[in-house]
Amino acid sequence: MLCVTRYWRHESRHLIAVIAVSWALLMVACSSPDSPPPEVTAAAAEIAWYDGTTEEAFAIAESGNQPLFLYWGASWCPYCKQIEATVFRQRDVIDRMRQFIAVKLDGDAPSAQKLGEEFGVFGYPTMIVFAPDGTELTRIPNGLNPEAYSVVLDLALNSVEPLSDIVNSILAGQEVQDNDWQRLSMYSWQQDNNRLRADRSFLETLATVSERCPDSVPRACSRLYFAYLAEQVNNARSTPFSDSSKRLAYARLMEMTADPALVSHNIDTILYSWPDYLGAVTDAGSPERTKLRNNWQAVSIRLAEDTTLSTVDRLYARYVSIGLYLADNADVPEHDLESLRQHVEAALARTVDSTERHAVVMTASTVLIRIGLTGDAKDLLLKELANSSRPFYLMSNLAYLAENQGDHSDALQWRQKAYGSSIGESTRFRWGYNYVMALLRMSPDDVTQIETVATAMFNEINDVETLLFGDTYSVASELDAALADWADRPDRRDAVFRIRVAVNAICERITSGQTVRQRCDSLFAGLES
Repeated sequence: MLCVTRYWRHESRHLIAVIAVSWALLMVACSSPDSPPPEVTAAAAEIAWYDGTTEEAFAIAESGNQPLFLYWGASWCPYCKQIEATVFRQRDVIDRMRQFIAVKLDGDAPSAQKLGEEFGVFGYPTMIVFAPDGTELTRIPNGLNPEAYSVVLDLALNSVEPLSDIVNSILAGQEVQDNDWQRLSMYSWQQDNNRLRADRSFLETLATVSERCPDSVPRACSRLYFAYLAEQVNNARSTPFSDSSKRLAYARLMEMTADPALVSHNIDTILYSWPDYLGAVTDAGSPERTKLRNNWQAVSIRLAEDTTLSTVDRLYARYVSIGLYLADNADVPEHDLESLRQHVEAALARTVDSTERHAVVMTASTVLIRIGLTGDAKDLLLKELANSSRPFYLMSNLAYLAENQGDHSDALQWRQKAYGSSIGESTRFRWGYNYVMALLRMSPDDVTQIETVATAMFNEINDVETLLFGDTYSVASELDAALADWADRPDRRDAVFRIRVAVNAICERITSGQTVRQRCDSLFAGLES
């Protein structure tokens, strides 16, 4: 799953945005059922991350004619930890990474948010490969099986043509090589951010690419089709499914769930897209719904027992096998609930690596909550607080649980504790935002506390010239809009005006004329005392 900052920021509103995130952003680590898992190295053998600035790394890559691999992550992001504990410890991945200038960029590092905006990233984790001259070659999704990471790195090492050029060739009706189709299928389409074809709709681009994929690369075509289907589902309200497109989607999904090789190649679809796809391509109570659900359930049950999969994947697979009951509001058998509890206990017992455990705990709490076992989830989160290196993350989920149960006092206490214990300049700004938004929802008359926390968020900014970029600027803009809606009476308007005065003092530290100065000046400027 993905720790996408844009999605995780909204965890105060949606559990899926807090813990689960969409399939493209979810960290998925799997291998085919009939193959052993890739070899994981001892901790001493690690990727040699460049120990300097990102700008220096790009300069070295250009001068040495080496490609550059950029990993954008965060210390609190569970699925970043999952990828670090699994993919980045594989010997074949480490070996291939020696041919790159490897850069690990934490979202709280100096200038990270500004660089993130320049690179067009909006979620953790994001992996991008650049040519020696700095041209972006590809974005690697988090949903590949472990063996595929070596393949995609090999493809990147042997490629000089950006994927954007390949997409343009396909759209122009030109032939492209099978390796290029493989590269496209292993592209992180959900993190594209209009990088490949900004002058055409994303749905139209994916439709054309999927339609023109040749029979010579069936697995690549399956991934491209499901990338298109995901976008088609997202656009279903404005562009409803036709009967023919529903029949095609149903047939492709039935084909995929019946073929172990295609399941392995599309594990992200199996684990994270079933609620949307099942409802979009079949009707409740129809024979098609029953057949597809049964196929999907059988696959997920098998995956939950597959020891070649990561612990996170196996946990989520067990949830899918149960969650499919909920698709039609059916009751979940008690033995399945008990089986899920046992899976959670076993997963936690075998996960001793602190890096990976954060992802396992968050996945376990997610599936417990989604299935209705909120008491079990709360007990797990409370127990893990003392052992977690980033307890503020767990506190946010405890706040979600309390708010969902109507205990606003407890929810706000957890929000306050989470903000108070958060670490990192960008992270603290985001967690402060979460706390203020919770106050606006649950205690809108606490004007003093809302003003105090919102002001503190900005007063804590040290590197103001580089922080108000990317996701952090989006947070600030959304806070601006939320406070403007809240300021519907004199005392609230006065509070926002005082926040604006504090922000003004911060803006004065920035040289006039810069983009960041213009952004800073615009915040809370719509209200006057």
